[in-house]
Amino acid sequence: MSDYLPLYIDFKGRRIVIFGGGGVGERKARYFSGVADVTVVSPAFTPALEAMGGITRIQKAAAREEIGELISGAFLVIAATGDEEFNSAVVREAQSAGILVNSAHGESGVILPSRITKGDISVAIATGGKSPAMSKYLRQRLEAALGEEMADMVRLQADVREVLKKVVPEQKDRERLLWDILKTPAVWEAMKTSYDDALTLALMMIEERRP
Repeated sequence: MSDYLPLYIDFKGRRIVIFGGGGVGERKARYFSGVADVTVVSPAFTPALEAMGGITRIQKAAAREEIGELISGAFLVIAATGDEEFNSAVVREAQSAGILVNSAHGESGVILPSRITKGDISVAIATGGKSPAMSKYLRQRLEAALGEEMADMVRLQADVREVLKKVVPEQKDRERLLWDILKTPAVWEAMKTSYDDALTLALMMIEERRP
């Protein structure tokens, strides 16, 4: 795990090919659906995959000699079948083509983390494939800790930054004021009931404390 680094990539329009239409393939397809161009290859699909919109389904038992053609032009390939040997063949084919690949059997160079999203906040959790249960446990704990006010604070900070750029010329002064807002309990308290009240309070703080 020490060689892995988290990295956020814009997947909009990128081609993702998933081999496997079972529960694992379904989770992987849901992970990318709505953003990437997802294709799932499998002789059968779960009901959720059958109903999932915005993806391409190729219903066939792909032969190993077909893998290269099926993954052509892909940005990421995911081997999510129950056949470990076939998954290994997918990994080898993708790696030889210079394509990123993730395998359900953990022998690839890409890990898909557990993910928490609250507004513009995104948190990824990974245990190097050693404990999916721990990843789920941490996700549940962090989801409970990330209240809606956290996402609202991101929005507030963005709004305040635009104001600061116009009235505070020095970056270090803008950074200090943004931190002051983050560390002020009254702003967080106001956020619980009214975003506008929290923003008004933050703008008042700028007027009082700016150089």
